Amino acid sequence: MSPQHISQENKIEVVAAVILQNGRLLLTQRSHPPKLAGLWEFPGGKREPGEKPAQSLKRELFEELGIKAQVGPPLFTASYPHNNPPLILQFFKCKIIAGQPKPLECSAIAWVLPHEISNYELPDPDRQFVDWLLRQSTI
Repeated sequence: MSPQHISQENKIEVVAAVILQNGRLLLTQRSHPPKLAGLWEFPGGKREPGEKPAQSLKRELFEELGIKAQVGPPLFTASYPHNNPPLILQFFKCKIIAGQPKPLECSAIAWVLPHEISNYELPDPDRQFVDWLLRQSTI
């Protein structure tokens, strides 16, 4: 089901940054909520009401990692209409323009070679994106 088929009300919209540096992707380890703590994911978070995806992602990256980023084009959208409430997760190509990532609102960070991502336990939406990403001819 495409994201436009999910009601605009009562849904969770999440944005995630795909940051590639020196051939490695940036992952963060969740510290909360308890059922997701310890899982690795692409940095980002929930969109606030009235925020555009790029605004939200810039805010989240600064809050979580202390970095300023340039948000590029969307790469992939994962939607979970049967989640309660429905979840839409958009992944965007991003570039760090200021600062060095620090784990401010996460347990840890890791720079991971694409073929090593399978060594990290990811939540389903991130795993769906990684499966798609690894099928692409270039990252």
